[in-house]
Amino acid sequence: MLLRREALEKVGGFAAMRAARIDDCTLAALLKPHGAIWLGLGTESHSLRDYRQLGEIWRMVARSAYVQLRFSPWRLLGATLVMTFLYAGPVGGLLYGLWTENVWLAMPTLLACLLMLTAYVPTLRLYALNPLRAFSLPIAALFYTLMTLDSARRHYGGRGGAWKGRHYSAPGQER
Repeated sequence: MLLRREALEKVGGFAAMRAARIDDCTLAALLKPHGAIWLGLGTESHSLRDYRQLGEIWRMVARSAYVQLRFSPWRLLGATLVMTFLYAGPVGGLLYGLWTENVWLAMPTLLACLLMLTAYVPTLRLYALNPLRAFSLPIAALFYTLMTLDSARRHYGGRGGAWKGRHYSAPGQER
C-alpha cells in the first residue's frame, strides 16, 4: 500500500492498527473516512515474501481467511456455497453433461466455463502469463475454498490466526 505520511499520521499511525489481524484491510478502513481510496493492480511492485510452495501459500491464506469472514459460520457457509457454485458448478455440470450426453446440460455449463475462463484472461495478460493458465482457475478456487475451510478449522481448534508466532482469537475469545 502506498500512502502519504500525513495520511498515516492522521489516522493514528501504526499504533492505530497494532492489534490488527489483517493490517492492510484495517489500514484501508482507517483511511476510508478521510477520502477516496484507489484499489488497483500494479505490475511494478513485488512482494517481499516469495511464496513458492503450496504449504506457504496455504498458511498465508489460512491465517486470515476466517478472520476476513469475521469468524462467522454463516459467512463461511455462504462463501463456500458461492465458490462452489461459481467455480465447481460449471465444470462439474459440463463433465456430467458430457458423460451422460445431455446437451441441455453440457451447452449452458460449457458457456459458463468459457465465461469464467475469459474473465480471468485480462489478469493473466496484465502479468504477462500464458492465457492457458486460465484453465487452472477452478483448481485455484477449489484450493482457496479448502484453505478458507481450514482457516475456520484452525480457529475452532484454538490455532487460528497464527502470524509471526502469535495466535489471534475472535473478539471476546482472547486467551
